Amino acid sequence: MLADLMMTGFLAELVGDQYRLAAAVRHVAGRLTDPTDTSEIVPTLPRQPRWVPPQFSADDWARWKDGASPALRQHAEAVERCALCALPPADVASAFMAGAVAVPSARHLLGPCNAWKAKHPDHGVRAAQFTVAFRAEHGHGPSYGQLCAGLRWGMFRTLRTLVVGRLLTDGWLTETAPVPWTLRPGPAAATRGISLAQRTAD
Repeated sequence: MLADLMMTGFLAELVGDQYRLAAAVRHVAGRLTDPTDTSEIVPTLPRQPRWVPPQFSADDWARWKDGASPALRQHAEAVERCALCALPPADVASAFMAGAVAVPSARHLLGPCNAWKAKHPDHGVRAAQFTVAFRAEHGHGPSYGQLCAGLRWGMFRTLRTLVVGRLLTDGWLTETAPVPWTLRPGPAAATRGISLAQRTAD
């Protein structure tokens, strides 16, 4: 259900494995109370430190693009200008400038990962096919989140990163790490006839 809630605009990713209500539905949180009603005293809890997202600098992003190779800059701008993804510029810039995402190796995730794989025996084929269709429509590969949301694989972010890491290791997918939005079919998918369409010379 997590993927459905995110795709339909009810939830938004915050950080790590945390999510928050999307802005469009945030008004439903909590309840209104009568300030004159003292029958129910709610204790005040200590405030948790607020997570502050990294600051986006348009100048830093412009400098990064100026220093990138022509092919990398073209890819970054394809993601940035994708009307279908409609991603906030700060999200695109931070993903490209931050570098590779580390694949978690915590032992407590291996059980959930193996259980998930057992319930989705065709996950490799489906993932490879999805990247082909996504790239044909968007002009660039999907992110890890877009892959899992598009296939309706509802899972928290850490497990999602581990699952995609396994798909990469098993050869169903490949990517140009640490460049984001480069997922595409891998050698295992090629043995099933799943590959990107070859560009023809003009």
